[in-house]
Amino acid sequence: MPNLVVSTSNLLLLNFSVQRIRCKNSKRVVKRLNATQPKLMEPLTFQSSTTMNLANDEVDRIRFQDNNSNNLKSRILLRSVACRTNKLRQVSATVVDSDDDWKDNLSLNSTQRGVCAALWVALLTAATFGTNPATDPEVDAALISLLTTPGHFFSGEVNPLFEAEWYSFGFVLVIYLSLLMPGAQDQKPLPTVPFVVASGALGWFVLAPYMTLREIREEPITKSDVGFVTRNILENKIFAGINLASAWYVLTNVIGNSYSGMFGEYSSLVSTQALATISTFDISIMSLMMYFPMVEDMKRRGWEDKTVMVGMSKNVSIAVAFTAIPIFGPLLYLFVRPQLED
Repeated sequence: MPNLVVSTSNLLLLNFSVQRIRCKNSKRVVKRLNATQPKLMEPLTFQSSTTMNLANDEVDRIRFQDNNSNNLKSRILLRSVACRTNKLRQVSATVVDSDDDWKDNLSLNSTQRGVCAALWVALLTAATFGTNPATDPEVDAALISLLTTPGHFFSGEVNPLFEAEWYSFGFVLVIYLSLLMPGAQDQKPLPTVPFVVASGALGWFVLAPYMTLREIREEPITKSDVGFVTRNILENKIFAGINLASAWYVLTNVIGNSYSGMFGEYSSLVSTQALATISTFDISIMSLMMYFPMVEDMKRRGWEDKTVMVGMSKNVSIAVAFTAIPIFGPLLYLFVRPQLED
């Protein structure tokens, strides 16, 4: 009985120590430890790496008491704690403190980050110097009013191609949310939600800094690792199907309202009006850059970016094949991608 009392106090001290341990991918590591170890104590959590030495000392103390204990239950409990803390010791030798993790991650995928930054500069340059000086601000204001006022959906007052492009920004927002939110937890140095949501109105202007600096997350995750909205909406196949059907509805309206000279009128609008110029350049960049988070999402789900045959002579990656078809390709990917494990 004395041994059991002393062991209990040690367990409390160890639990207090281990509660302050934190490492990279902590939740996933803790889940695996809790799933494999005997359920003889409360689940372990990581919060700080500074007390690992204290936990190690506690293991040695527990081992000493284990060897000198005649109480079977006490010995089983102590050995369980020692075993689990040894696993924490092994993990601590290979992890990086999360405060500096994003800095280390920043050095990875330099090509992807460079492309994101370069396209951001290109968009800013186009918006500043690439628009027609003769742009009529009143025409831009009238376009915005027609496109945002209920009752004017494909009424014929706006070029159908540009109207479809304008509405497609909503689909682009859904696609980026669905691709990025599974890896959004504790993102550094910038949070995910504000930048991605703002991109629905401001496009690549606000999304580019996040895409350039964010941590690349390719490790497998489960549904319990993501938030309520991601788990129940963005991962929902019905939601993906609704968006795919809505995109098809927009396309059918373009076809149904097409007329001779529609493409020429659209080209003239893009070349003369700043709103159309910047919007077209912006959505083109955002559609192109879906490739990188899509590849990351595929790896996260265990669906490697393998190759498929196109024709008889050319191999094109799956992610390229999806992104090559603007809007419809990425929406189709969201519909067919493997679901996160429970």
